[in-house]
Amino acid sequence: MLSLLLGGGMSSRLFQEIREKRGLVYSVYSFNAPFLDGGVFGIYAGTGEKECAELVPVTLEELKKVQKNVGEDELARARAQLKRLC
Repeated sequence: MLSLLLGGGMSSRLFQEIREKRGLVYSVYSFNAPFLDGGVFGIYAGTGEKECAELVPVTLEELKKVQKNVGEDELARARAQLKRLC
């Protein structure tokens, strides 16, 4: 669910803040790969060298925000998206 909320499509937090609002990237998404004894969670951002100085702090801020507040409508969209993926 976290991956969907942060970077799972055009309504995700990262896409809206980093691509649509600020225009810092041409592509951004998050992904996860769970394993039996661990896993990986990652964020991909396709951008230029000049945009990195702003991109990294904005991305970290979005990670902080999602820890504190997820709205019901946002959660419902992520759940619906997860159902379509399964």
